[in-house]
Amino acid sequence: MCCAREQKGRNQLIPKSTFQFVDVRDVANAHVNAISSKVAAGKRYLAVAGCVPMVDVVDLLSRLAPESKCPTMMEDVSVCVQSVMSAR
Repeated sequence: MCCAREQKGRNQLIPKSTFQFVDVRDVANAHVNAISSKVAAGKRYLAVAGCVPMVDVVDLLSRLAPESKCPTMMEDVSVCVQSVMSAR
């Protein structure tokens, strides 16, 4: 992700971002439509069914696997922006 926040092999902070999901059957259907359509020739398409905040993904994972050590604190985006800007 954005910041170097690895400690002992696991993330310590939840990134302030979203996770995009799509059903593999929808992707397969999109491929079939793309190869059978002259309009789609040479173009690129992105298949996304929805976006879920990463904090919701981590919450679900921590409930499904309570023994896992999921992060509990949100990442500070301003720190990430500063580190990206200073790396340029």
